[in-house]
Amino acid sequence: IDKNADFIFTDASRAATYNWTAGVGTFTLPSTSGLSAGWFVAFRNNGTGTLTLQPTGLAKINALSSLETNPGDSGFIMYDTSTTPGFITVGWQTT
Repeated sequence: IDKNADFIFTDASRAATYNWTAGVGTFTLPSTSGLSAGWFVAFRNNGTGTLTLQPTGLAKINALSSLETNPGDSGFIMYDTSTTPGFITVGWQTT
């Protein structure tokens, strides 16, 4: 799913691939309350600027408050119930 404007993921975004196609932007991760078990999305920064992956509330991604990806980066974002609460990236390929 191509995106060229900031986007907010929801539980319904699960199991889809999101392709960033613009300059600088943000993908906001959903609130962890109410997320389905096994929630994940794939992403690719196919744009020309930094794409920030921004958790909501107290959640973290890779134990950070946000994560910046460069053009060409791609990977999976998974809801990780073992952190309090949070997300992890798997297969994050950086260029």
